[in-house]
Amino acid sequence: MLASILLAAGLDPWVLLGGELSLLPGNARLGLRPRLADVDDPQPLLPEVEVAVAVATNPEADHMAPAGQRAPHYHTSLGE
Repeated sequence: MLASILLAAGLDPWVLLGGELSLLPGNARLGLRPRLADVDDPQPLLPEVEVAVAVATNPEADHMAPAGQRAPHYHTSLGE
């Protein structure tokens, strides 16, 4: 959704997505700025990613911790 908004706004975004977007030839687009990357799921290197702005969407229990491990309690609305 963010990639679509940036393109519709006439910007020249650098985009790397986990899936395909009909507005792009596949899942990536080389552009200047802003930079947008879809870093879905628990990735070991996610804490190493430096960003100016982060948007978290769809926090589901299976995305909070690796299989077999207890998920950290991030927010009371996520429950136990």
